[in-house]
Amino acid sequence: MRRATCGALLLVLPAGMMGRILSTTVSALHDDADRTPVALAVAEGITLGPEQRRSLHIDEFVDLVNYLRLETSPETRLLPMINEKMILFASDRRHALPQHEFYLFIAGWGLMKGEEAEPEGLESAVDQLSRVPGEVLVIDRDDFSSDNARRYFPDLARYVDTHFEPVRSFGGY
Repeated sequence: MRRATCGALLLVLPAGMMGRILSTTVSALHDDADRTPVALAVAEGITLGPEQRRSLHIDEFVDLVNYLRLETSPETRLLPMINEKMILFASDRRHALPQHEFYLFIAGWGLMKGEEAEPEGLESAVDQLSRVPGEVLVIDRDDFSSDNARRYFPDLARYVDTHFEPVRSFGGY
């Protein structure tokens, strides 16, 4: 009986510690306070062949992120109509529709049920986007994830197509 109690205590103690760590991390992720930009050193010794760089769109991605970091203000909001959330992280820019961010991401993978997926209980993406202050850049690609996001959010796709125009192009972006 003593062993079972000891085992239970060992499981409860780490779970309690993890709860505090997770709550701190999650609250930090949702905090709208100013963030310190991420500065990562360039890795050495990691190489990709030319075919991998092409198929993964590495050079296009780097060009896009450099443009966003150097040519836009930190207040610029991004609307990725694709499932590449790393663009937000790497460019240190925020999503234009934070309440719809997750839905647009999984829509890009084709993981939404039904044909249209405007989340219930949320203000429409178009209504929210029409009120975003300042500059908004739409990130789009000619690929399956953009096609899926546009299929699941047709009103948003029509709004983007009628209210935005291309500024720059980086390969397929």
